[in-house]
Amino acid sequence: MTAAHLQEGRQTLPQAAMYGLLGLPLAFVALPVYVHLPNHHAREFGMPLATLGAVLLFSRLLDALVDPRIGEAVDALYRRSRRAVASAAVLLALALALGFQALFFVPQGLRAGGAGLWAWMVAALALCHVSCSALVVLHQAWAARQGGGVHAQSRWVAWREGLGLVGVLLASVLPSLAGWSVSLLVLCVVLAAGLWTWHTLDRRWSATERPPLAADASSGLWQPWRHARFRRLLAVFMVNGMASAIPATLVLFFRAGPAAGAQCLAAPVPGPVFPGRGGVHALVAGADRAQGAGAGLDVRHAAVCADVQRRAGPGAR
Repeated sequence: MTAAHLQEGRQTLPQAAMYGLLGLPLAFVALPVYVHLPNHHAREFGMPLATLGAVLLFSRLLDALVDPRIGEAVDALYRRSRRAVASAAVLLALALALGFQALFFVPQGLRAGGAGLWAWMVAALALCHVSCSALVVLHQAWAARQGGGVHAQSRWVAWREGLGLVGVLLASVLPSLAGWSVSLLVLCVVLAAGLWTWHTLDRRWSATERPPLAADASSGLWQPWRHARFRRLLAVFMVNGMASAIPATLVLFFRAGPAAGAQCLAAPVPGPVFPGRGGVHALVAGADRAQGAGAGLDVRHAAVCADVQRRAGPGAR
């Protein structure tokens, strides 16, 4: 099978799976950062969730600022050579694994808290977010450059997002069942496997070259905002992201019990502290990361609602 066959949408299921496998570890990373990290750091290091949420929000804002530059860099890499793309993907995967390790394996000397712990966390989050975003864009751009029409693109996306859902489900249960050491090992193994299968596929068929856009970068960046339908879609996306992120993060405190949740949610703000006040700060920061984890978070939300109903008794509504 040649590149022409791929462009005509004739890729086989194994070939689509070879491309989509990298979606599993990329989705695997997202859920622990936004669901497990607040609970883990609040429990292990006594971090207030309001302050932790501010750090998460800062890191996501930084990621939002550099995302357009990431897109420009990815375009430049694809124009240069396939070897440049492969080298960048390996470096980004290494940075992602190191950032994930730094988040959940804090050095002993920093665990007492203080400015050193906060600086370590900010640096680790920035490394995780930027490397993950760049690898996601690099990976998704490859499929878009293959062409082939709606049917071919649907196969690439279906396998990428389907295996991403597997990554979300795996990340939701593996830390509690096997611990963070095993979770990190699984992430590294699957990340390496996803890179290997993707680049094996890439070596067999070259991507379709696309001519550069006529518009400059600044007009291209703001051009979607001119459409009312895009603005309405973005508003729905943001609300849906918060609806998934808030219960997904609070579920771990809910399962630990009201006393543990109230202790971890101690926030440096005036007035009484209650379990939604510090939590919302930490949760809104992760609302926009619904692309890979949204389906898994909805499953966790449904499980929480069912458990609340069970605890309230058959007569509660």
